[in-house]
Amino acid sequence: MLSSIYYGCKLEQESKNYIYEMQKERYKVFKSQDSTNEQFDVIFEIEGKKIYASKYVLISVSEYMNAFLSDRWLKKDEVIKIETYSYDSFYQFLCFLYSGHCHLTTQNVYELTDMAESYAVSCLKDFCDKYCFGMNKTIESIEELTEFALKYSLPQLTHSIKSFIMNNSDKVYNNKTFIAFKKPFVEFVSSIYRVHDSRLKRFENSSVDGNRNESGFFESIYNWAEHQVMKQKDSNDCNVNLLEAVKAELSNILPGIKYCNMRFDFLMNFVVEKGFILSPAEFKEIHSGCFAYNSYHVEKRFKCIYELAEKQASQKQKISPNQDFNVVDSIKTDLTEVLSDLKFGKMGKEFLMNFVVANGIITEEQVKHVYDTRVEIQNAKRSIHGLMKGDLGIRLASEAMYFNNYVDQYSTTITRFSRFNFSVPKTPSTLMKMKGCDWYLCLENDGFLAFKHHTRIVNTDYLLAEMKSEAEFYLNENRYTYIYAEYVNLSDINDNDSNMRRCS
Repeated sequence: MLSSIYYGCKLEQESKNYIYEMQKERYKVFKSQDSTNEQFDVIFEIEGKKIYASKYVLISVSEYMNAFLSDRWLKKDEVIKIETYSYDSFYQFLCFLYSGHCHLTTQNVYELTDMAESYAVSCLKDFCDKYCFGMNKTIESIEELTEFALKYSLPQLTHSIKSFIMNNSDKVYNNKTFIAFKKPFVEFVSSIYRVHDSRLKRFENSSVDGNRNESGFFESIYNWAEHQVMKQKDSNDCNVNLLEAVKAELSNILPGIKYCNMRFDFLMNFVVEKGFILSPAEFKEIHSGCFAYNSYHVEKRFKCIYELAEKQASQKQKISPNQDFNVVDSIKTDLTEVLSDLKFGKMGKEFLMNFVVANGIITEEQVKHVYDTRVEIQNAKRSIHGLMKGDLGIRLASEAMYFNNYVDQYSTTITRFSRFNFSVPKTPSTLMKMKGCDWYLCLENDGFLAFKHHTRIVNTDYLLAEMKSEAEFYLNENRYTYIYAEYVNLSDINDNDSNMRRCS
């Protein structure tokens, strides 16, 4: 059996060799260019020189050539004149049709690619694309190569161009070089991945990797657009709104800009300073994009995002002066999405009072609740949550046991979290069973945390939180039940104000 398979493979390889040998013989005949050879029945004339070929060979590899020769072939020995290509390039084109190979150079590859496209010879186009992939690329030639790659849809050349730009972005983004580029190339460059500004240096006046980051790119495209606008203004001698004209020039590029990847000082001193208005969603992305997990960083992040919104409010006033303009309202509107999920409990009390409250972001009453806890229970893809005063250490325990914060569910009315044990407070709970509340979070008398249906609550249970769900909630047996605990956010405080007052 194995020998027959081997023999079959060997015959197949030998068959390929025979085909190659026959192809070589046909190619020899073509290269001879012997006009007396009866195999030649097509004559091309380019630049006063003739090339002899076999119609059969040509039409067998190109449908377009088949149609071309059928339309033009009137009688034997009629010469077909080629006026759009050079003699050398057309000769190499025919060499490829005969042999699957031709001699490519940096001069003829453009013509041969065009011929491959015009005569629908896809394998030649691929051959040219691979050659272009390895071509030397320079700052001076990169725009022309890009135009060529996009015109003929050459994926490998396009990939190599993107790699070149990424590895030489400091030179590409150079102001003198960049402002000379045409709009299609600038838009192409905007689609290339950019290394985002160093997170560790986000708040400092330094950048990593030269101009390879978002800040450097944005500055380059702004200067380019401004240059285009000023050129048009000079030539047309008309007054224009510079900012709006720049935005119009960059209309296809701005949607892809990642403000959250920029340095903070650049956002303040360039982006907003120039008059670009950041949306609430963009403020949230900028705020979320900064590395910060301890209280110091949380405070610094918020102070920076506040100052950015304050700067934007000031710019709005300059752009559209209005006596009724309220700076605080403008800041809070721009920070809407930041504030809704912000965990103020991670900030220190002094910072909350002296900065957050002092600037009108939240009230002193709201500060009383920022250190409270939001607890969520999940079972079989259903969830229920509640708010509790303080945390008794539940938040820290939840974080420490993030991958072990679940128990097997054996009941439909109670869940005991055996890994969560705390000291039962000596002061009585201010929370009491209320009509209409079906589920509670509590500490049992032995200190274990429990989630119970109201029918399972006993006098010795220390009630921590009423648990509520938007949809009907019930426990499924033989499933895992998870618990999560975190600081409340502003939405929790606002939406559950009455409940929080009852728990305080």
